[in-house]
Amino acid sequence: MAFLISSQNGELLLQGNLNVDQVHQIRPHLINFKKERQLIINLSALDSLDTGSVFELKHLSLWVRKYQKMLTFTGESNQKIKGAFKRSGIALF
Repeated sequence: MAFLISSQNGELLLQGNLNVDQVHQIRPHLINFKKERQLIINLSALDSLDTGSVFELKHLSLWVRKYQKMLTFTGESNQKIKGAFKRSGIALF
């Protein structure tokens, strides 16, 4: 499945296959949540995630801090992406 980003109940839902070359597509969506201090990215609908994407997601969480915002990731029970987190050594949840 192609990579899709949708907004649902105040959070970004990522769907499909996310690779390092696509992570940059998330940033404009985060900018749209100008008034919210707490931003949520839901990873539960991802079919795949590469290790480079995990590093880029971590970088996004640091980037939003410059704007006094907090980025939270949900979807840690998604078995399809656990391997990428394990290989990267990064815990976003």
